[in-house]
Amino acid sequence: MKEQELNNKVSQILNEFESMEGIQPSSDWDASLLKKLNYSKHNKFISSPLINIAAVVVVVVIINAGFLVNLLSKPTNESITRKDELQIVSKELLINPTSIND
Repeated sequence: MKEQELNNKVSQILNEFESMEGIQPSSDWDASLLKKLNYSKHNKFISSPLINIAAVVVVVVIINAGFLVNLLSKPTNESITRKDELQIVSKELLINPTSIND
């Protein structure tokens, strides 16, 4: 019985819908819709460059982080002492330390 009542109600609503005349929106509704559309276009135009700038900043930060990780992951060379540097210079200039004392 419930199915029959439901079917009758659905049929009645469909008949009412089919017999309806065309509905025209008011001029206020049209103006409101156009205003909303223009507002949404304006907001997208403003926010788009900000998104692009933020993306560029993020990419630059990631690249810098990559360089830092690369530098920190390389093993460091032992530091050369001043004495070692002077010995290297003397060898390159062919200075014999024993001949200077004579």
